[in-house]
Amino acid sequence: SADRTFTVSTGITIGTTAITSGTVGRVLFEDTGNVVQESANLFWDNTNGRVGIGTSSPSRPLHVVGASLFNNLIFNDTSATTVHTNIEVKSDNAYETGLLLRSTTGLRWQIYVNNYTSNNFIFYNYKLGAQAMMIAGGTSNVLINTTTDAGFKLDVNGTARVQNTLTVSAGGAVITGQVQANGGLKTTVVLNNTFNTNSNSRTIFQSSDALGEARFYQSVCAGYVATINTSAVLQAESTTQGFLPPRMTTTQRNAIASPAPGLVVYDNTDNKHYGYNG
Repeated sequence: SADRTFTVSTGITIGTTAITSGTVGRVLFEDTGNVVQESANLFWDNTNGRVGIGTSSPSRPLHVVGASLFNNLIFNDTSATTVHTNIEVKSDNAYETGLLLRSTTGLRWQIYVNNYTSNNFIFYNYKLGAQAMMIAGGTSNVLINTTTDAGFKLDVNGTARVQNTLTVSAGGAVITGQVQANGGLKTTVVLNNTFNTNSNSRTIFQSSDALGEARFYQSVCAGYVATINTSAVLQAESTTQGFLPPRMTTTQRNAIASPAPGLVVYDNTDNKHYGYNG
């Protein structure tokens, strides 16, 4: 045996590199040549139990600054709080910030908020190269296939389809119905029966499914004329067509129950017009 002299480094020495100073929270990792190094981008906040990637002061259990790639990412917030925020996206870009969703086939969707003054929430289809839907930040109106907020809660530029029940209500008037295969609307409930674009909201047309009838509460004109005759409740206007009353056989004419005086029909058995005189 013999006396030996050892030199002790003032830092941590693992391998051949001495770490004499560093940033609090930096994570050590094994580098090339079995040498432990300090990570420049990975930090551990031991006080709050947080991991920071690209930041030395993480504000969440996992705080990532910069572009990240996840093949499978699952969020599960079980905390007993009023507001649950599973995904929070922030950007220093004053114009827009958002999520880019991309599949392996190349179909991409971007969901982002643009223009910090308007805060419009936009769904953008990269495959079509066009905006698909926007929720206007100032009004929360939903815009589909249009970028102009015209003041409607739902504004669809294009053909829209309702396959089940459609309910429209305003000022107490409610229309509830089902869209039919032929494109018509079968109404089940009509309150106030008001169909009028004027401000007086008078009842113009009323339908009754129970009675199988429809009523007009003002003069009706078939064909265009600048002014409807004030003395006519029903007016027909044409220079190429005529008025055609109901046509029936003599047996059918005689079978009309309780005909009203003045009732007019055409009997196509003997080819004559008939008017009931009461």
